[in-house]
Amino acid sequence: THLQGLHSATPSGALPSPHGRSTGWNVMKADLIGRLSIVPPAPVKTLINETWRKKYDALYNRLDPHISLGSALTGDAWKELNSGLVDLLATVSPFEVCLDHVERSATNENTIFLGLRDGRPVVSIQRLLESSFPTLMEKDPDFVPHLSIGWFSEPRARDLAVEAVREHLEEVRFVAGVVSLYRRDQNGFWHPEQDVSLGVEGGGSGCSDL
Repeated sequence: THLQGLHSATPSGALPSPHGRSTGWNVMKADLIGRLSIVPPAPVKTLINETWRKKYDALYNRLDPHISLGSALTGDAWKELNSGLVDLLATVSPFEVCLDHVERSATNENTIFLGLRDGRPVVSIQRLLESSFPTLMEKDPDFVPHLSIGWFSEPRARDLAVEAVREHLEEVRFVAGVVSLYRRDQNGFWHPEQDVSLGVEGGGSGCSDL
């Protein structure tokens, strides 16, 4: 059931990530180009939005549900990354994502997220990005793949939300077959720009219709 008062009316700006720093999704910088992520297919996006994000995140409509990868891309970073990323992700096979538990962040008390049963494939992509593009991707030794579903200003509201989600949570599964680039517009909304397919040699990059 919907728990009244759990929305956090947050002004546009940087939202905390589960690691206590901005993920780059809502950074208000003119030079910000975008962010790489794994985004569920449309039916799963709708499920996550309708079941949790509308209740627990006042800014849910600014961006799709996502599992963040790499670092925020600024300046000409995407141009430098693009061709090499296609070849790199051609070496990675599509894999199933299973979101099967809810957590509050250990280092950011404002955020709750759905955790992956097996995060190793996502961590592997993160490490590939870091090692292949060291000038563009900051190393994140504490990287934990996750899909954020709520942000709270009150610890009690956060804890009630965790209890409510945990009580009714059923596994959410989808196949991750692409890594997507999202761009942020001047109003703080993020739009799908390009997909790079996993396991596709010599191509797989094109405009997204997510």
